[in-house]
Parts: sequence; structure tokens; C-alpha cells
Amino acid sequence: MPRSYPATFEDILADRLKTTTDAVGSVYDRLHDVKGTVNTPDVLPVKEVEQLLSNYSLAAGGTVDRDLGPITDRTAAIITVRGSFDPSATAGFRLYWLYSPDGGNYDDEVSAEAEGNYTDIGYDSGGAFVGAGSIMQKTVIAPFVTPYMRLRIKNLDGSYAGSIDLWRTLLK
Repeated sequence: MPRSYPATFEDILADRLKTTTDAVGSVYDRLHDVKGTVNTPDVLPVKEVEQLLSNYSLAAGGTVDRDLGPITDRTAAIITVRGSFDPSATAGFRLYWLYSPDGGNYDDEVSAEAEGNYTDIGYDSGGAFVGAGSIMQKTVIAPFVTPYMRLRIKNLDGSYAGSIDLWRTLLK
């Protein structure tokens, strides 16, 4: 009876390569099947862009609110703020997104700041105000964690008014 020897390294490698190739092919087939069932508009931003404020004059130290909701069929709001700053301004604007379960009781600014639900407009990455005399724009994505969201823009400069534009795009 002939003696059986263990498989050579090349035989083992060839067998593993075939197994890997078969597995990759199977994954490719499954991904292709899934891709064929995805409805592309369901995963792209919904074309529901709305300008909520246009050239709005925000008083020194003032705030303005715009409410969104009830919204239950979207995952997030893409929020864009454009600020025009007085040449003598020393501070920028702060955008808060404040949540509410019922459209009447919203998070306060202190809680929003603690959770990171805000962004500043007119500042560089080091936190220095650089917006004096210029127009600056910033876009953020805020998830819908409740059916209602309030967008609040606050002028952090207590001496100079500025002007703002505000848009929101709903993400499905």
C-alpha cells in the first residue's frame, strides 16, 4: 500500500486561495444583490432645501429662533449659516440645535453646550474670532433625536449687529 504524505505547502496555499476566492465571489454576489434592491433616492439628501432666514439683521447680543417639526421621517437636518460681520465686531455667532419631545419644551443653551449641540461661526480652528468685516459660512449636520428641533442663532458680540442667512436641508 503506498504511503500518503502530507500536502505540500503549494497544495495547501492553492486550496486556501480557492476557498478565499469562492468566499469573495459569494460576498460580491450578495453585495450585488443588495445593491440591486437599494433605491438610490432613499439614501441621498432629500431635495427639501428651505431658506429660513435671508439677510436677517441680528441685533448686538440678540437671538433668533426657527423651529423644525414635527419631523419623524428624516434622520438629520443639514444646517447652513452665513454670517456677515461688522468691521468692528469682536465676536461671532453661535448656532444651537435644541431638542424637544413635544414642540413646547426645548433644551436650554447651557445643556446644549454641555452636549456639544452648537457651533460657532466666525472663528478659526484655534477659537480666535476672525470674522470682523467679512462674510463667513458654516454647514453642520444635526441628527433628529426627537420630533422637534429649534435652531437658535445668538450674536455673541454685545456691541455690533450682524446679518445672517439660514438654510436647512432634510436628510432622509
